[in-house]
Amino acid sequence: MSKKEALRLIKEAAEIGATELGLHLQGLFEVPEEVFQLKRLIRLGVGGNHLASLPSEIAQLNNLETLWLDSNQFARKGIALPFLQKGEFMANFLNTSKINFLLEELIQTAKEELILISPYLKFNDRMRELLRDKGGQGLEINIVYGKQNMNANEAKWLAEQQHIKTRFCKNLHAKCYLNENHCIITSMNLYDFSQVNNNEMGVTFARTQDKLLYSQAYEEVQRLLRISGKSTEVGPPQQQYSKLTTAKLAEQYGKSSNEMFGLLLKHGYLEMIKGSYELTEKGRTEAGGEKRNGRYGTYFLWKKPKPKEKPQG
Repeated sequence: MSKKEALRLIKEAAEIGATELGLHLQGLFEVPEEVFQLKRLIRLGVGGNHLASLPSEIAQLNNLETLWLDSNQFARKGIALPFLQKGEFMANFLNTSKINFLLEELIQTAKEELILISPYLKFNDRMRELLRDKGGQGLEINIVYGKQNMNANEAKWLAEQQHIKTRFCKNLHAKCYLNENHCIITSMNLYDFSQVNNNEMGVTFARTQDKLLYSQAYEEVQRLLRISGKSTEVGPPQQQYSKLTTAKLAEQYGKSSNEMFGLLLKHGYLEMIKGSYELTEKGRTEAGGEKRNGRYGTYFLWKKPKPKEKPQG
């Protein structure tokens, strides 16, 4: 995002006499002066930028009742906000990209407490880096998860992080991420596929903006911590299978399912007949392929790859 995009949004708001303007995640280091000409504004959002202060000109917006400021630089620099004498702070709506952005911000700015609640866990490299860095800062992290069939590599990585305490909560469906100042409640699991591929939504709010809402969320998070069992090992040992589905085979090689199907086609283990994948003789004899009919349609099973064996592109 850029200031150019923000100016376009401001221009549109001026043309229609808008009462609400959202300039979230625009990369702004200051509030554009053009905003102060929008005298009809009732709600203004500038969350997720790099603002360290507010100009006094904001007082010119006489009709302004709600101002969203979360995930800027105010808290880090201790900036006082003397202009905000009226109005009611509210939760901010988040789409997928905003959830990812603000989740990173929530982790990075945590100084006293960090609690991550997600039924499914599978961290991308960036998330691992952020969580590992908090250990260097002496921060203890609590993670509550709800699905026992966790990837073995994920369980091993978590067990190696001495500052991360994991707890298992049966029947967990909630996804909530919270530090001492901010909270995100969302549909998105802390799972790399969800963060990249899914259409998610959620809301975020700050303790300083809505003390009651933050307190209610915090109390529920603490309840989940109390009823969750501590685990030194994340989940029970996974059941071992003699063959893998295509999705599991792709996971072994760090590929997506679509990429793996492409490789299987390329190397002659599968063929495409009338728009459907079919197993070839080579697939049966060399890769141990089987075609099965399941509840949700057909699928393929393959023998496990040998250690250090890599698919050829």
